[in-house]
Amino acid sequence: VFVTSQYIRQVTYSLSKEFGIARQEVGEYTHYWTFERTNDSDRIRANLLTAAYLQPQDPLFFESPQMPVVVYSNEFRLTRLKPRA
Repeated sequence: VFVTSQYIRQVTYSLSKEFGIARQEVGEYTHYWTFERTNDSDRIRANLLTAAYLQPQDPLFFESPQMPVVVYSNEFRLTRLKPRA
């Protein structure tokens, strides 16, 4: 099993209701990947857990600032392609 993680801070700017001021949305996420070989040497099974966190502007942030508010799980099956002849 191979395990890796990645912390992401996403900042998105868009139009706001006030002229000349951009609206800013911030998201903080952590991705946890696991990769596992299967009995078939051309296949790998992977799992991605994505944890999303609140921002300090959110009223609930200080109740648990380091706990994710949502966790998504995605499973992948990776298959090696055969070379073209």
